[in-house]
Amino acid sequence: MPQHLRHVILGSLCAMAVVGLAACSSSATSASSSASAASSSAASSGSPAAGASASATKGAAAADPNAGLPSGTELAAMLLPADAVPSPLKPDSSGTRNSGSVFAAPSTAAVPTSQACAALGATSWINAAGIESGSFAQNDYTDSYSDMFAQEVDAFRGGDATTVMAHLRHVFTECGTFKFTQGGSSYPENLSWKTLPGVGDQAFKAVITSPDLDGGTTLVAVRVGDLVATTLYNDQNTTGSAGVALTERLAKNLG
Repeated sequence: MPQHLRHVILGSLCAMAVVGLAACSSSATSASSSASAASSSAASSGSPAAGASASATKGAAAADPNAGLPSGTELAAMLLPADAVPSPLKPDSSGTRNSGSVFAAPSTAAVPTSQACAALGATSWINAAGIESGSFAQNDYTDSYSDMFAQEVDAFRGGDATTVMAHLRHVFTECGTFKFTQGGSSYPENLSWKTLPGVGDQAFKAVITSPDLDGGTTLVAVRVGDLVATTLYNDQNTTGSAGVALTERLAKNLG
């Protein structure tokens, strides 16, 4: 049974961030209005300050690290709907969330191999890559037997999406065998992985099984431009291979 590892964007933090954004927006509006007035005045008098003001405005827009980045709300609309997920799996409200209109600050952190391997049993296993996305959306589907399909879409800045895929491939390579701890017990896990040609811009899957546990888990990661979709399908009767077809369908929603 996979853990529920979540992004550290809690409600209280989001609320604080929203307030901060609102304040910045207000200041930016005032500054923009002043700049616009100055530009108009300079333009009417033929002053070269008009061109300088326009250049400064363009420079400020170019410096926005979140320019063109879809919001968590927009990413949520890309997730597969409930009727696309096979029964008896049903939506799990505790695993449904997105970053809304808040964008996380850029950050990277090296993840020790042992922690990265352990993260592969969590719904947000993309965290094993150690790179924070700008925005995200995710939801889970479960049944009474603790089987699960979890899907997530993250939006990254610049070339971070490509780096995330490289990091995840490295994690898969390093985690061929590892220990998974659940409920105070430790289980040996075996992981095999391969690329998925023709899916998005880049894709691969990993299958995790244990001689001490029934069934297995299939993880799939797909990059489409600056978006990365990751899924987890845990099944006590199979290895969760149905997750591949679901992820391929999800990838088509990314553009």
